[in-house]
Amino acid sequence: MRKFLIESLLIFAACFVFFTAYYLTASAFGPNGKIIFVALAALAVGVFLFLRRRSGRRD
Repeated sequence: MRKFLIESLLIFAACFVFFTAYYLTASAFGPNGKIIFVALAALAVGVFLFLRRRSGRRD
């Protein structure tokens, strides 16, 4: 039960950060904000996957 609560909280926090970053990026850069946000999100996912592969974890 505790693990479920922790995972739920992490998912909620990730969604909150995602939508907050999307809103701030879209409002700061105007019409191009959505494109910039998608590019930054793709870069973040790429860095995450690269670091995860480098750490030796295999799923």
